[in-house]
Amino acid sequence: MRVGYTGRVRNDTMKNALFFILLLTSSLLPGQNPGTYSLDLGPEGSPMTWQVTTLWGPMLGDPNFALLGETGLYVNSTQSPFGSGGFGFSPFNNDLVTNPTELYGYVRNPIPGSPPLIELWVRDSEFWISSPIFPIDAVTGAFSTTSTMYYSGGEIEVLAFGSSYKMPLANQISDPFVMAGTVIQYGGKIELESSVQYTVQATVGALSAIFSCGGPLYAEAPVYGISPNLTVPVLQSGQPVSFTLDTGVPSSPAWLVASIAGPGSVVVKPLRINLGIASPVLLGRARADVAGACAWNLTVPNVSGLAVWFQVCQLGAISNVVAASVQ
Repeated sequence: MRVGYTGRVRNDTMKNALFFILLLTSSLLPGQNPGTYSLDLGPEGSPMTWQVTTLWGPMLGDPNFALLGETGLYVNSTQSPFGSGGFGFSPFNNDLVTNPTELYGYVRNPIPGSPPLIELWVRDSEFWISSPIFPIDAVTGAFSTTSTMYYSGGEIEVLAFGSSYKMPLANQISDPFVMAGTVIQYGGKIELESSVQYTVQATVGALSAIFSCGGPLYAEAPVYGISPNLTVPVLQSGQPVSFTLDTGVPSSPAWLVASIAGPGSVVVKPLRINLGIASPVLLGRARADVAGACAWNLTVPNVSGLAVWFQVCQLGAISNVVAASVQ
């Protein structure tokens, strides 16, 4: 997805109200079965870079930061194929994208040993993105729409030529910008894969500048009704045992894995998941039924006192980690 915005941030109450009337009216059209997802940007967030250009030259400083939080997504079905969707709904479920990093930039003073001509700080910014209802290709998941940023917090501070200015970001609204990308279901989760690139022309106090920001954007959420739950009974040395899975991905393969190394994190790219145990070993494969349930019937080795961690993985879904000891 690419975001292109060149314009100004503004506070326009009437535009805001009219937009919500349009959004709510569109999302409740007859024949639709609307659902909303909170798409998580992940613990590490989406890596971004920023730069500012002024009449006195470019701003220097660390260009890297990460966007964290969640973004709200409407789709007309709880599972694919999706026919339509829309971003937003923050007033109802508080899905916010945040930048917890303080951004700092400065314009170098040509006089050696002198303080910077201009300094700029962007702090605690948070916003959410809304759009009208847009079509989603049922096969590819591709979409394109016009969206708007609504800021709910943060501030910009500028120190220019000895004078200080502050501008709160809360209640600021961007001009519309184009968004395009894909929304795809992979088994037990929905993924939004995209990139972001937008430019803002703004004046804060004595500073007129062009702010550019961009980078990859990825967010995901579990599919409604899919929450794999693994049950492990008491493990008796040398005895048969049955592991059971409930509410997994229906009619899909499921793999039971184990570890004697304990909790950890292992990326399994083909399944688009991260396992929660270290050095996993495959114990068995099964196929979940239409209710997402399956079982593995195994024999416990003669290793009394051994501590083992178990987990089940499917496409786009993982179960809880269960720790047990062989009796």
